[in-house]
Amino acid sequence: MDWNERLKLLPTRLVEIIDAHAATRPDAIAVSDARGRRSFRDLAHGIAAIATELRQAGVRPGDRVVLVAENRFESVCAVYAITSLDAWSVMANARLTAPEIDTVAAISGARLVVYSSGDQPETHVHARGQARCIANAAYGVLAFGPLDASAAPEPVHADPRAQVAATIFTSGSTGKPKGVMLTHSALAHQCALSTVERGYRDDDCLYVVAPITHIFGFSSMMLAPLYAGAELRMAPRFEIEATVKAMQENVTRIYGAPPMFAALVERARRTGEHYRDCGLRDVISGGAVTDQSLRDHVHEVFGIPLGVGYAATEYTPIAGSNSLRPAGRDAVGPVWRTNELRIVDAAGTVLASGDTGEIEVRGPCMMIGYYRDEAATRDAIKPGGWLATGDLGFLDANGELRVVGRLKEVIVRSGFKVNPPEVEAALDRHPAIAQSVVVGRSVPGNEEVIAFVQLRQSALLDLADLDRHLRVQLAPYKLPSRIEVLEALPLGTTGKVMRLELAQRARTLA
Repeated sequence: MDWNERLKLLPTRLVEIIDAHAATRPDAIAVSDARGRRSFRDLAHGIAAIATELRQAGVRPGDRVVLVAENRFESVCAVYAITSLDAWSVMANARLTAPEIDTVAAISGARLVVYSSGDQPETHVHARGQARCIANAAYGVLAFGPLDASAAPEPVHADPRAQVAATIFTSGSTGKPKGVMLTHSALAHQCALSTVERGYRDDDCLYVVAPITHIFGFSSMMLAPLYAGAELRMAPRFEIEATVKAMQENVTRIYGAPPMFAALVERARRTGEHYRDCGLRDVISGGAVTDQSLRDHVHEVFGIPLGVGYAATEYTPIAGSNSLRPAGRDAVGPVWRTNELRIVDAAGTVLASGDTGEIEVRGPCMMIGYYRDEAATRDAIKPGGWLATGDLGFLDANGELRVVGRLKEVIVRSGFKVNPPEVEAALDRHPAIAQSVVVGRSVPGNEEVIAFVQLRQSALLDLADLDRHLRVQLAPYKLPSRIEVLEALPLGTTGKVMRLELAQRARTLA
């Protein structure tokens, strides 16, 4: 299909994509998980059933509904059901702690919190208490929290460019979580763009192991393949043997963060096996910078080049490559059609090709702003509609994007952004700790969270107790990989902690 013709056929609401497949190819498999395979007809029925439950529970157009989701069939149904009501699907990872989910609900002004609790209640302790479990053969099991009668609906817009479909929270480079507002139009455009650039087909089967609450899993692994009519094979978390088994069966595409591919490469080395006969069409690494050595190792054991992608929660996809059109060494790949990209210096002056500066992008896939945060929105969206990504990079002689670092100190661990002030605040709440500093340390294919702490006078630190203290406040990917106790944190002449010195020290740790 011609690109311009494809754009003319974009839906005004995301649920129309599923309705179209259910009408034209109802028996084609849409989603499979540990409980079996579901067709597009099943998916449409599940969406309708949840939409009815939500409406009866009091959800109105314009309401925000927090979806605490695992990678499961009912989670997929719930996303489309919420948006079909012109409510907003506010995505929250099921690995978040109860206080973190409460923060997302409070900032978004949620009318309701829905938990994809399924048959693994031990991972959803925050769904207990006042939550009401609902079982329905059309989708499975969900739990509905109490309705917030004080929540006011947002205006509803017929124009898909103005109507928000989903909100995904990101901390960015600040300590305050920000809700990225993504419209039906932006997400539908992302679906079309990813389908064309990635070459999705309706006979594809994508292994979905990245959380669909994260922009990589949400857009590239859930919405876009379903737009193309492909099958999603859902896995709640990465387990290496389960992943290998899936690759040996009917999976044709596997996408994930660099640590996943590093683990698969290490397994191949340990066992002497390779994955060249698995029938994979495409392997893509995203969510974090993928170094060239990992790409080389993946090519060796998979038999096809590792594609890479570059995106942001505020704008995805931006640039990338795939197995059929691999990027140059150390490059991400070309900027994708309809996206405009430029490199600017600190003053906002556009730089020439080859010069390093901040990456800015604009186009139809961009967020409309951060929810209830006009200051952060003004800081991110520059005059002319350009989104400041906060990443440093340049365009090489071949027109391919190369990302070289970040302007600020956010740590990207396994594809997830970790904001140091949040971890420091949790550390500092421990009675033995007087002050802490959290920095990132690069390791092959990933970043580690390293914490330096200064104890209160005469205090003794029990690391097991500290671990318990942190785990009730922070998601697992935010927990420090290493905690170093210092007699005193280094201070500069202004009295500020010398973070750069500590970051350099972290690199020297064994």
